[in-house]
Amino acid sequence: MAKLRKKLLLQQINTAAAQEKAAIAQEKAALAVERAAGAVEQFVEDYFARQQASF
Repeated sequence: MAKLRKKLLLQQINTAAAQEKAAIAQEKAALAVERAAGAVEQFVEDYFARQQASF
């Protein structure tokens, strides 16, 4: 019985660790999307600024 409890406890710990890793990966992905969106926004702003300057 103690062996089973230990095994279940280890599974819970491993599950929690995997969930935490997944949450961190999700946060990193969200930050990457934000950076990409910012880069696109800057590109568009620069593009239109160049277009206006050429007239």
